[in-house]
Amino acid sequence: MENNNIEWLQCLPEHPKLEEKEVFLLENFRKNYNVSNKNFGLAVLGSEEFSLRVQKYSYDINKEKYPNKSEFEILKIILSSRYFEESDEIIDGIMKSINTFEDLCEYVKKRDQQESFQHKSMALDHLINSVIAGELDKNKNQK
Repeated sequence: MENNNIEWLQCLPEHPKLEEKEVFLLENFRKNYNVSNKNFGLAVLGSEEFSLRVQKYSYDINKEKYPNKSEFEILKIILSSRYFEESDEIIDGIMKSINTFEDLCEYVKKRDQQESFQHKSMALDHLINSVIAGELDKNKNQK
């Protein structure tokens, strides 16, 4: 299966990329659930695991790009780029409760859950998160 022929991948950022096996499994789930490419792409983009992967990628890139910046400054850059529509005052207020990368991820997760206005299929969300987290492979190897 050629990844460049899978429409829903166009909804995702260029980086981080999903692995071939993840794309294969996710595309099979999309077809089985008969979900449109656009809606499936948005579901993957909005999934907790993909969001975590995006935050980790952004963290790594910014640590490399700005080696002299403090951890706090790196976290603030990531938060500001994620919520670019927010004012500096709002970002500063949010940053009062963020001390670690894990705090940032937890904030993004909670905010995404609060802002989610689409009805989601819990089963589909679980499958997407399981594929991206590699849990399906883990379960398969344990049997």
